[in-house]
Amino acid sequence: MISFRAMQQSDISTVLHWLQQHHVSEYWFSVRNSTDDEIRKKYEKRLKEGIIELYIMMVNNQDIGLIQTYFLETGNPFRVNVPAKGIDLFIGEKEFLNKGFGSRLIELFLEEHVFDDPKVSFACIDPEVANERAIRVYEKCGFVPIHAGYCPHSKLLTCYMTLQRQKEKA
Repeated sequence: MISFRAMQQSDISTVLHWLQQHHVSEYWFSVRNSTDDEIRKKYEKRLKEGIIELYIMMVNNQDIGLIQTYFLETGNPFRVNVPAKGIDLFIGEKEFLNKGFGSRLIELFLEEHVFDDPKVSFACIDPEVANERAIRVYEKCGFVPIHAGYCPHSKLLTCYMTLQRQKEKA
Protein backbone atom coordinates (compact mmCIF):
# COMPACT_ATOMS: atom_id res chain seq x y z
CA MET A 1 0.00 0.00 0.00
CA ILE A 2 1.34 3.40 -1.03
CA SER A 3 0.82 6.41 1.20
CA PHE A 4 2.27 9.80 2.09
CA ARG A 5 2.75 11.53 5.39
CA ALA A 6 3.83 15.06 6.13
CA MET A 7 7.56 15.27 6.76
CA GLN A 8 8.49 16.08 10.37
CA GLN A 9 11.61 17.56 11.93
CA SER A 10 12.51 14.03 13.11
CA ASP A 11 12.67 12.86 9.46
CA ILE A 12 15.56 15.16 8.52
CA SER A 13 18.23 12.63 9.56
CA THR A 14 16.63 9.97 7.37
CA VAL A 15 16.42 12.40 4.44
CA LEU A 16 20.11 13.25 4.93
CA HIS A 17 20.92 9.53 4.84
CA TRP A 18 18.95 9.10 1.61
CA LEU A 19 20.66 12.10 0.04
CA GLN A 20 24.03 10.45 0.66
CA GLN A 21 23.04 7.40 -1.40
CA HIS A 22 24.73 7.48 -4.81
CA HIS A 23 21.52 6.76 -6.73
CA VAL A 24 20.03 9.93 -5.17
CA SER A 25 23.03 12.27 -4.97
CA GLU A 26 23.99 11.82 -8.60
CA TYR A 27 20.79 13.61 -9.67
CA TRP A 28 19.78 15.71 -6.63
CA PHE A 29 21.90 18.74 -7.40
CA SER A 30 21.53 20.56 -4.07
CA VAL A 31 23.59 17.96 -2.20
CA ARG A 32 26.59 18.13 -4.49
CA ASN A 33 28.03 21.32 -3.02
CA SER A 34 26.31 21.44 0.38
CA THR A 35 27.31 20.22 3.81
CA ASP A 36 24.98 18.09 5.91
CA ASP A 37 24.48 21.08 8.20
CA GLU A 38 23.46 23.31 5.27
CA ILE A 39 21.01 20.68 4.03
CA ARG A 40 19.59 20.19 7.54
CA LYS A 41 19.02 23.95 7.87
CA LYS A 42 17.38 24.08 4.43
CA TYR A 43 14.83 21.41 5.37
CA GLU A 44 14.25 22.95 8.81
CA LYS A 45 13.48 26.25 7.08
CA ARG A 46 11.16 24.59 4.57
CA LEU A 47 9.28 22.81 7.35
CA LYS A 48 8.91 26.07 9.27
CA GLU A 49 7.84 28.22 6.30
CA GLY A 50 5.48 25.67 4.70
CA ILE A 51 5.89 27.18 1.22
CA ILE A 52 7.21 23.86 -0.07
CA GLU A 53 5.05 20.98 1.09
CA LEU A 54 7.29 18.05 2.11
CA TYR A 55 6.08 14.46 2.33
CA ILE A 56 7.63 11.12 3.13
CA MET A 57 6.64 8.44 0.61
CA MET A 58 5.70 5.13 2.17
CA VAL A 59 5.14 1.60 0.91
CA ASN A 60 3.46 -0.75 3.38
CA ASN A 61 4.16 1.77 6.15
CA GLN A 62 7.90 1.80 5.39
CA ASP A 63 9.49 5.18 4.65
CA ILE A 64 11.13 4.96 1.23
CA GLY A 65 11.71 8.50 -0.04
CA LEU A 66 10.83 12.17 -0.22
CA ILE A 67 8.40 14.03 -2.43
CA GLN A 68 7.68 17.75 -2.39
CA THR A 69 5.33 20.14 -4.12
CA TYR A 70 5.11 23.91 -4.45
CA PHE A 71 3.20 26.52 -6.42
CA LEU A 72 4.99 27.88 -9.47
CA GLU A 73 5.32 31.59 -10.03
CA THR A 74 4.46 33.56 -13.15
CA GLY A 75 7.27 33.45 -15.71
CA ASN A 76 8.28 29.92 -14.77
CA PRO A 77 10.58 27.92 -17.08
CA PHE A 78 7.80 25.40 -17.79
CA ARG A 79 5.97 27.93 -19.94
CA VAL A 80 2.63 27.23 -18.27
CA ASN A 81 0.09 29.58 -16.82
CA VAL A 82 -0.35 29.55 -13.09
CA PRO A 83 -1.79 28.18 -10.90
CA ALA A 84 0.47 25.20 -11.46
CA LYS A 85 2.46 23.06 -9.07
CA GLY A 86 5.95 21.67 -9.36
CA ILE A 87 7.02 18.38 -7.83
CA ASP A 88 10.39 16.86 -6.97
CA LEU A 89 11.04 13.42 -5.57
CA PHE A 90 13.49 10.65 -4.94
CA ILE A 91 13.28 7.10 -3.70
CA GLY A 92 15.97 6.80 -1.06
CA GLU A 93 15.64 3.09 -0.29
CA LYS A 94 17.49 1.30 -3.07
CA GLU A 95 15.48 -1.92 -2.81
CA PHE A 96 12.40 -0.02 -4.02
CA LEU A 97 14.03 1.06 -7.29
CA ASN A 98 13.12 -0.56 -10.62
CA LYS A 99 10.01 -2.24 -9.21
CA GLY A 100 7.33 0.07 -10.63
CA PHE A 101 6.82 2.08 -7.45
CA GLY A 102 7.94 5.39 -8.97
CA SER A 103 5.07 5.78 -11.41
CA ARG A 104 2.49 4.54 -8.90
CA LEU A 105 3.80 6.94 -6.23
CA ILE A 106 3.72 9.88 -8.63
CA GLU A 107 0.23 9.13 -9.95
CA LEU A 108 -1.22 8.84 -6.46
CA PHE A 109 0.61 11.96 -5.26
CA LEU A 110 -0.70 13.96 -8.21
CA GLU A 111 -4.24 12.86 -7.37
CA GLU A 112 -3.97 13.51 -3.62
CA HIS A 113 -1.66 16.56 -3.39
CA VAL A 114 -1.50 18.38 -6.73
CA PHE A 115 -4.74 18.03 -8.66
CA ASP A 116 -6.80 17.88 -5.47
CA ASP A 117 -6.81 21.69 -5.82
CA PRO A 118 -9.32 22.41 -8.62
CA LYS A 119 -7.47 25.62 -9.53
CA VAL A 120 -4.26 23.76 -10.45
CA SER A 121 -4.21 22.97 -14.15
CA PHE A 122 -0.61 21.77 -14.59
CA ALA A 123 1.89 19.63 -12.73
CA CYS A 124 5.53 20.27 -13.61
CA ILE A 125 8.79 18.42 -13.03
CA ASP A 126 12.36 19.18 -14.08
CA PRO A 127 14.80 16.25 -14.08
CA GLU A 128 18.31 16.63 -15.37
CA VAL A 129 18.54 15.61 -19.03
CA ALA A 130 21.08 12.95 -18.01
CA ASN A 131 18.53 11.30 -15.70
CA GLU A 132 17.00 9.19 -18.45
CA ARG A 133 15.45 6.66 -16.06
CA ALA A 134 13.45 9.39 -14.28
CA ILE A 135 12.36 10.95 -17.57
CA ARG A 136 10.99 7.57 -18.72
CA VAL A 137 9.02 7.22 -15.46
CA TYR A 138 7.60 10.74 -15.78
CA GLU A 139 6.59 10.08 -19.39
CA LYS A 140 4.89 6.87 -18.25
CA CYS A 141 2.85 9.05 -15.85
CA GLY A 142 1.83 11.34 -18.72
CA PHE A 143 4.36 14.15 -18.38
CA VAL A 144 5.42 15.65 -21.71
CA PRO A 145 8.86 17.19 -22.32
CA ILE A 146 8.39 20.88 -23.20
CA HIS A 147 11.99 21.96 -23.72
CA ALA A 148 15.50 21.52 -22.38
CA GLY A 149 17.41 24.37 -20.87
CA TYR A 150 19.91 25.26 -18.21
CA CYS A 151 18.31 25.52 -14.79
CA PRO A 152 19.08 28.88 -13.17
CA HIS A 153 19.58 27.21 -9.76
CA SER A 154 21.62 24.12 -10.62
CA LYS A 155 23.20 25.40 -13.85
CA LEU A 156 22.56 21.90 -15.24
CA LEU A 157 20.85 20.92 -18.48
CA THR A 158 17.28 20.25 -17.43
CA CYS A 159 14.30 18.63 -19.12
CA TYR A 160 11.22 20.74 -18.33
CA MET A 161 8.14 18.52 -18.36
CA THR A 162 4.45 19.22 -17.80
CA LEU A 163 1.28 17.26 -17.23
CA GLN A 164 -2.04 18.96 -17.87
CA ARG A 165 -4.97 18.17 -15.62
CA GLN A 166 -7.35 15.65 -17.19
CA LYS A 167 -10.56 17.25 -18.38
CA GLU A 168 -13.55 16.19 -16.35
CA LYS A 169 -15.90 13.92 -18.28
CA ALA A 170 -19.38 15.35 -18.81
